[in-house]
Amino acid sequence: MDQWGKLSFRLALLDAIARRVGIGDALAEGCCRAAQKWGRLEKDRDSGALRLPAWGATSHWTMPWVDWAYGYILGAGDQTWHGFMAPVGTPRGNITIEESLTKLSKKTIPYTDDIFMFNYAWKGEEAWKTGVYSPHKAKQVAWSRHFTGFWSESMAFCEMFLPELGNDSPEIEMTYYKAVTGKKDSFADTMRIGQKIWTLERAIRVMHGRIRQTEDFFPYMYMPGASGVAIYGGVPIYENGKWRHDTAPDMYLDRKGVDDFKTHFYALEGWDKEHGWPTRKTLEGFGLKRVADAMAAKGRLGAS
Repeated sequence: MDQWGKLSFRLALLDAIARRVGIGDALAEGCCRAAQKWGRLEKDRDSGALRLPAWGATSHWTMPWVDWAYGYILGAGDQTWHGFMAPVGTPRGNITIEESLTKLSKKTIPYTDDIFMFNYAWKGEEAWKTGVYSPHKAKQVAWSRHFTGFWSESMAFCEMFLPELGNDSPEIEMTYYKAVTGKKDSFADTMRIGQKIWTLERAIRVMHGRIRQTEDFFPYMYMPGASGVAIYGGVPIYENGKWRHDTAPDMYLDRKGVDDFKTHFYALEGWDKEHGWPTRKTLEGFGLKRVADAMAAKGRLGAS
């Protein structure tokens, strides 16, 4: 380990992980499972060394930005998603939180006019009704995945700067898109393509073993102290009939709540409730009949 700073060490470590040799065998399963295998899971968790949102991913932004954290367990990896961070921060000027979120919700096509998409209430009845475990939050997470699939990962737009929902999006994306391609697609059309991409990615992951039961957070996320640092003034939280901004340093997740969120998200995306697998109707709706047939042949097609 005294050679950590040298390139030769890094190459040897990556090779060990890729080939599952020595310590690489455990590290190939992610730092959390490696710590568990080595008998130091609780020690590293309590020290903060394993502030990780999912079993196989390294920390980036997680909580209180739970839309980012949900992306991890749904298979997006470290999606480096900044799209909802600055826009839902402390409003500038004399505009109220509700007015700011109303303006924001006009731009989240096709899930428009739902300001509760941006509610980060995480405890009590409101968390299930309109907060982080609700169908509203499922829309926010879905929107981020569909936008990313088309604009960030296919069109190669910088995710640090777009979407800029507080001001220029989606107009700026469409201006570039139409100028370069000459196509007359609407923004809703591009989001539909993004959903198709996300659905195809899901099908590939399912064929490699992904199932509802494996989509879970590292235990740290269900314990007090799990929340990270909230920049941009914190997140909007709706409780007791009022909106406020909160850095939510005491936020942590509820296992049943996360499970309920998955049910809402699967239903929204057209995946079956039991496994989280795309159904034939969903796949064929995107022109992916060949994919549906391949999944059916392997017994991995979602039940309608």
